[in-house]
Amino acid sequence: MPRRDDDGDSDQEGSGLSRADAKSLAAQVVRLALFHEYRRQPLKREVIVKTVLAQKPRSFDTVFERAQKTLRSTFGMELVELRAKQKGDVAEMAAAAAETQRRKSKGKKRARQGDDEEEDAEEDEEDADASKEKRKAGTKNYILRSTLAPELVAAMATPRPLPFPQGGGDDEEHLAELEKDSGSLIRWEKGDGTPSGAIGMLGVRTVILCLVLCLGRSANDDQLHALLRRLNLTRDTVLPYVSEDGKEEPLTLDKYLDLLTKQHYLEKAKMPNPTAEGHIIEWRWGSREAEFSENAAAAFIERIFINEDESDPEEDVVEEGPDGVQRRITPAEARRKKRRTLRQDLERAAGGALTGQV
Repeated sequence: MPRRDDDGDSDQEGSGLSRADAKSLAAQVVRLALFHEYRRQPLKREVIVKTVLAQKPRSFDTVFERAQKTLRSTFGMELVELRAKQKGDVAEMAAAAAETQRRKSKGKKRARQGDDEEEDAEEDEEDADASKEKRKAGTKNYILRSTLAPELVAAMATPRPLPFPQGGGDDEEHLAELEKDSGSLIRWEKGDGTPSGAIGMLGVRTVILCLVLCLGRSANDDQLHALLRRLNLTRDTVLPYVSEDGKEEPLTLDKYLDLLTKQHYLEKAKMPNPTAEGHIIEWRWGSREAEFSENAAAAFIERIFINEDESDPEEDVVEEGPDGVQRRITPAEARRKKRRTLRQDLERAAGGALTGQV
């Protein structure tokens, strides 16, 4: 019988691995996950198996779960699976249209031949089971997501400038480093080694995702750029933000959109042009929604329109109800109502209930 140590773990794991081997392999998976996330690259299961579990591929579940425990307890993060890419390119649209036509034909056949209804229902059930199995298989691509409470992250990211040494000093390099340090526990610009790692790029990315969300979760290329031009962001605008750890040149807006596609924040689909020959480009919410979700985007928009730091007026607010009768409500109630109305407007603009964690 396997011996258990003081922390309750068995010397022998369920997959046949010793506890020491499982711990060592899990540490390698953690290292691999951190490396891929720093480069904003999804970690594929096949890479884990090839790099870490080449000799023990059947131990994936055991090692993966132990790696998850280490990530959650030590780094405040966890690996989550990316969803499959949304259908949208020409080939996929054609396949979807063919499937729709097939089902319509099947419906007409049912109307003409009532005796065949049971057979068709069985076919539908088989199709549903096959689709369910496909969804269950998943993409086997993973990214890291924070498990820390949003309130804790906000507190850790709050700037708290450090006091500068009095009287100058000879160490100018040290003073320059102090000037960069805002005093916050989290330095966002140090968490991404890609050209999108600068904190300013994070803001541009958030605005783009919010626009796509409010345009019904998808926006054609011209429509998105028309809105971005209102922010003085044209296709050739050079975004003057560069990561401290990156060596790349600043990106133009068009190249940044392509980079967001590679990083799975956006999806770029070619759609048939209904009014002319050729295709149009459509931008959609990417599969990294596990990191920055629709609800997180809605919370960002709410913070813009509803200033939580603003002090409430001392007097009650007068509002007019649906029946035309005026009534007095407290400032706190007025703010809650404004937030509720804004959330309803966002869901209406997105075309349905918002998903994901804040």
